[in-house]
Amino acid sequence: MDKIRIHIISHTHWDREWYLSSDYTNKWLVPFFDKLFSLFESNKNYKFVLDGQMQMINDYLSQFSSDDREKKVALLQKYGKEKRLFFGPYWSQIDWRIAGSESTVRNILIGHKFAQAYGNFMNVGWLLDDFGQIGQIPQIHKLAGINSLFVWRGVSFPDDNVKSEFLWQSPDGSKVIASYFLNSYRNLMGLTTYPEIASHRVKNEVKKMEKFLVSPNVLLMNGYDLDNHPEDPFEVIKTNRRKEKSIFQSSPMEYINEVQKNNPQLELLKGELLSGRYLSVFPGTLSSRVYLKMWNYLCEYMLTKLVEPIGAMAWYFTGSYPHDDVEELWRQLITNETHDNISGVCVDQIHVQMEKRYEKLMNNAKKTLQSLLSSIVGKFPKDSTIVFNTNPFSITLPLEVNDEIVTLKDIPPLGYKVMQKITTHKISYKAQEIKEFSWENDFYRASINPNGTLNVYDKVSETWYRNVGYFHDEGDAGDEYNYSPPLQDKIFTNQNRVAKVHLLYKTPVAAKVGVETQMDVPESLDRDKRSDKKVTLPIMYEILFDTTPLIKYHLIVKNVARDHRLKMAFPAGIKNGEIIAEMPFEYVKRPEYINNSKPIPQNLQRLLIGARECEKEYTFPMKDFVAITDDSKTFSVMTKGLSEYEVREDTLFITLLRAVEWIARSNLKTRIGDAGPAMYTPDAQCLREMNYEIGLFVGKGNIQRSNLTKWVQVFHNPPMIVKIGESAGKEVRGFSLLDLKDTNLKLTVAKIAEDADGVVVRLFNPYDETISLELPKTNARIFKVDLLENTVAEVPEKLKVTPHEIITLKFKIPHRDEQYPASSFQLLTPKIDSPVSEKKADFQDPKILKLLKNKRNELLNHLEHLKFALNDDDGLEYHERMFEFLCTERTCLEIDLSILLNEEITAKGEKKEKLKKRIEEVGLRLNDSRIKRRAYEYVLDYWKTVLKD
Repeated sequence: MDKIRIHIISHTHWDREWYLSSDYTNKWLVPFFDKLFSLFESNKNYKFVLDGQMQMINDYLSQFSSDDREKKVALLQKYGKEKRLFFGPYWSQIDWRIAGSESTVRNILIGHKFAQAYGNFMNVGWLLDDFGQIGQIPQIHKLAGINSLFVWRGVSFPDDNVKSEFLWQSPDGSKVIASYFLNSYRNLMGLTTYPEIASHRVKNEVKKMEKFLVSPNVLLMNGYDLDNHPEDPFEVIKTNRRKEKSIFQSSPMEYINEVQKNNPQLELLKGELLSGRYLSVFPGTLSSRVYLKMWNYLCEYMLTKLVEPIGAMAWYFTGSYPHDDVEELWRQLITNETHDNISGVCVDQIHVQMEKRYEKLMNNAKKTLQSLLSSIVGKFPKDSTIVFNTNPFSITLPLEVNDEIVTLKDIPPLGYKVMQKITTHKISYKAQEIKEFSWENDFYRASINPNGTLNVYDKVSETWYRNVGYFHDEGDAGDEYNYSPPLQDKIFTNQNRVAKVHLLYKTPVAAKVGVETQMDVPESLDRDKRSDKKVTLPIMYEILFDTTPLIKYHLIVKNVARDHRLKMAFPAGIKNGEIIAEMPFEYVKRPEYINNSKPIPQNLQRLLIGARECEKEYTFPMKDFVAITDDSKTFSVMTKGLSEYEVREDTLFITLLRAVEWIARSNLKTRIGDAGPAMYTPDAQCLREMNYEIGLFVGKGNIQRSNLTKWVQVFHNPPMIVKIGESAGKEVRGFSLLDLKDTNLKLTVAKIAEDADGVVVRLFNPYDETISLELPKTNARIFKVDLLENTVAEVPEKLKVTPHEIITLKFKIPHRDEQYPASSFQLLTPKIDSPVSEKKADFQDPKILKLLKNKRNELLNHLEHLKFALNDDDGLEYHERMFEFLCTERTCLEIDLSILLNEEITAKGEKKEKLKKRIEEVGLRLNDSRIKRRAYEYVLDYWKTVLKD
């Protein structure tokens, strides 16, 4: 290979909320930036990457008064314009698997907007610690003008032919060059702590990576998680540059540019990267603290399906739109979507704060929606009923509104209809216990079994689906990161239990049945098996049948058991069917499982030092639906906010909850290695009552021919009904802002353009064939724009949307400037409520807190023993003992902090304040200890190569 060029990138990965809340970690940012500014002044070649996120800057600047803030902004801009400090491209380091389609776009859009103010937008993707990668990441980045990125988790190479760079291709064919952190994003961390071997460490890391390089460029990463002590590696590196090597401070863009200069032949990886075989992707995070995922879904729904499209209509009529307020709602949402937060792997206090933030966000979004409606409802007559439809197609369906079933017909797309005469059916709630029930419409015939499950006959494909919707409960000996079965597990279902079934109402167009069932499940784990003591887990649900092909469930589960995973099972009976799940901007086809059990080759073992999954992994992420199809028929389950599914043979399982009580545990059956801090988090047991919305769809043909895309959108985005009170308005005509002609494309948003001179709609083609989009006839000029809303080209009346393409269109519609008199109104539907009805207060287990204190004392005694033993060690034995000492010290501090945080939850007054001060002190010590321990991992690796003989 040609002369090796060693690129050192200094950075920090800022987990603002993980084992401490941002109330504590934000305080570390002030001395961190002071040190960083000092390094810039002392070394004019020094460069630093701010974790690819602007949230870190926002947190830093929020701690200053206006005058001091201006001074800090000036410093940030100075080093940004000098191309030494790198900002963006994101607002936050989100979890791309769990955040919705629009969240992934706004994260870049808002990040870009704020980064631009500092003169140095980092035009690369920075996927440092995301727990797996969605397949459309290359296309999303390319549509934002980003053609390269850095990635760590989820990558797997065919035949283990691992390389430092590869081409990554989205389903539409978009390609980016990706640099793989095959030796982690921390392989040169803590260099100045051990100056005597600094240059040797550099050589050691380069030697480990040389055989995997695709060019004469090697990447060494100088930084770590919450690394609040930035350092200049060249203070201790002897830069005696030999002919065959050069070493310098670099940046992500410089590194990628140097790699591309060599025009290397790159391996092509396609689609999503979810393998945990090289490095954990933590699939258990899809269901940890599942209530957070449901909260997130509701807030995304409020913004993308109500606030923004209704705002577009209000802007069209009045010319007014609260742009700053809506952007602030998005920033709050994306902050909660930060990967550790939304994944549910933080201490309890953080997730309690998140729930409060979600609730506040929801209330503010409701107020914004009310304000937008107030600006236009004065145009409608007194006592009229207005039905809004923010889908891209017209809607006809019955809808339950208070005590009536209202039949809605031909509600125009992205518009409204003034209903003068409404066909209604009065609901007479009976709650009459019944032994049998059946419902039939044009699409299916359904009946309820004694255990509460359904038998459904799809009349179009002439297929029976039997025993649909039973409950499956299994033990969970895992942690917030990974599900892991206990050594001795017992499975419980309600299949042999007779349920109580009540007919709640039945009309010619809709019927609702109530079902009460329960499961006697083990109370918790008893060491390595499920306990003999049982508790009764009550499950209540309503099933709504109507004239559409949808069957809708509303479940209420009151979790009273610990250490378990509860799933809802949907036998599809489709042998060897294709499994398809919706993900951001994609319908992805997946296998039944990913096999992580294959041994890691010897030449990779020194590089792959993180935790990794080690068994067959059946757990996958999902968004709006998951389906099984054999091309002649489709069976699909839709969920509002649930993110995890499994398919075992021909049965589809949706995870309703996962109850655990540790951020991270060791010795899991499903994972090898260190995932996170060993901290007790009892609120992760989810001892609370939760509400779920689930839909069932059956149809003929594959997902395209069965019209699944339309019905998924109907399920997730039903019409909004507004009842007008006192009003002087006269408008009785219907209205459609944009009629997209019932396309098979899926709409993700209709919103006001960032520059407020038109309406932007974003759609994607989920299929393998090109779709023709007939654009609405309008006086507006129509442009194709990128995700930053820069104009790409003016478009004709018909547009071809290629397979899996994401398309954003800007309609330069002139708005009106009308003002309407005030009117009273009531929002009848949808009713948007918290997904959590009740939370158990006494969730801490005193026995575990006592065990933690005993364990801490044991570790303190062991630390004293190690200190004494270190005096007698030398050579490799000394370094191995030192590493053990640092590991023990870290665990001891994790337990100490865990005890303090659990005590702080129930403390009051002066005691609470004292505990907070102690938490701040121990948290900082733990952070330093984690950094030292991780750095010494590389020190030990170096000494093993020197002293192994």
